[in-house]
Amino acid sequence: MRPTSWATAFVAFFIGTAFAVAIEPKKDSLVANDFNATGINGPKWVSDANGGYRLEFSGPPPLAESLIIDPVTNRSQVTTYGYAKCETSWASPTYSEIAGVYEILKKNNKGICEQTNAVGSKCKTLASYAGGQFGLCGLPTGIIPCEWLAWACDMLRKTCGNDGMQRAGGIWYYHQDLRGILF
Repeated sequence: MRPTSWATAFVAFFIGTAFAVAIEPKKDSLVANDFNATGINGPKWVSDANGGYRLEFSGPPPLAESLIIDPVTNRSQVTTYGYAKCETSWASPTYSEIAGVYEILKKNNKGICEQTNAVGSKCKTLASYAGGQFGLCGLPTGIIPCEWLAWACDMLRKTCGNDGMQRAGGIWYYHQDLRGILF
């Protein structure tokens, strides 16, 4: 049985519209403009002697009390050290687990933490304590002082923490190519 002309026109219209509309792949909503639009001189990549790239920051890091989380986007304002995006839920680590992760990062005797996973998630877990973990994601061979990861872990705990749940989770975006994740 042949389709009627209205059915053919209907199908042709939707197929034609699907090809005419540009379909843009889903991207991370956090892009370079988030850092550059503020006029803040953010971190810069510097070649490392071992073939990696490390971030250099200008000035001291901001205090947790100075960050304001937007309730709509769950993001803080951009600082010279990047910004936070809160993702706290019941699946997030507890405050005591975060304290354990923080201590591990703070006591890292190598001093330098590197993201070495070049496939899949492009994330490397750098500290685990009970159910809490902290990872570094982004540019493979991205290097950052472990003390800055500990600082970001503490910032996410203080700015994204839900005292009622006693949990916190989120992402600290140091740079568009490197982020620390508390999960």
